[in-house]
Amino acid sequence: MPRDPNYYAAGGYDRAAKLRKDDAWLAARLDHPQSRIVPMWRNQNLVTKAESGAPQRAAFLTRDQIAGDPGLEVFLGQVEDRAYFARDLSAVETPLDLIRSDVKLEFADLRRVGPLVGNRDGSLMAYARGIFYWHSRHGFCGVCGAPTRPEEAGHVRRCTNATC
Repeated sequence: MPRDPNYYAAGGYDRAAKLRKDDAWLAARLDHPQSRIVPMWRNQNLVTKAESGAPQRAAFLTRDQIAGDPGLEVFLGQVEDRAYFARDLSAVETPLDLIRSDVKLEFADLRRVGPLVGNRDGSLMAYARGIFYWHSRHGFCGVCGAPTRPEEAGHVRRCTNATC
């Protein structure tokens, strides 16, 4: 009997690697009203609060719904014409204070809500979590120890030491 695909791996979206080096396209898409941000906070994803028996859903926001310095934003990919970016809010103690929404939201561990949000949303949330975990572990060059900086829409970290 065939099994359903893992909901973290069956996203059905295009990671669009060819667009990661196109700074003009990325800047335009970040500000586009159709684009969505997948907020992360300390390895937790933003979801709707469970209330009155309503199931929790992924909370993907527009860029203008999140106040403050954007910090690191990573391009995840696109579904049709909608671009998805992840944004790490881990440096802020109370990230919900930065978010404007008419719906009550909370940050939750993906393992708790993943099966509830559907394949594509769960996959985008897992991708955001994984890429920020990778960034948190690769802030310094493995060869010389100098700091690294993100490039190519957050998918590459480059050593800042010119002689390395």
